[in-house]
Amino acid sequence: MITYDAVISSKLMVDAIGIFFLFVTFGLFFALPTFIQYILTFKRVIKRGMSILTVKLILNMLAITGTVLTFLIVKGSMTELLIICYSSALIVGSLFYRVRPKQIKGQTI
Repeated sequence: MITYDAVISSKLMVDAIGIFFLFVTFGLFFALPTFIQYILTFKRVIKRGMSILTVKLILNMLAITGTVLTFLIVKGSMTELLIICYSSALIVGSLFYRVRPKQIKGQTI
């Protein structure tokens, strides 16, 4: 049985922490362009007063496009499967959230 001290003091744990930070850094590097575009598009679409279904469709299409482009840049043997899984999760997840603008002092934000 591996004890807590053996895991914490081992070189494997230090390597795992380094790999974690490497994955977080590259994840942010690849995700930020899509996220920034998503936020800017959300603000534009909300200000136009489109229906909630239209807003969700536009934002989902943008997020799926960003996901596809990211996986095509990264490449790999599981690219197609990951594109399908991430896109499906995005579509299912968007069914649970309502999109509505904030009203603060009579202004739509």
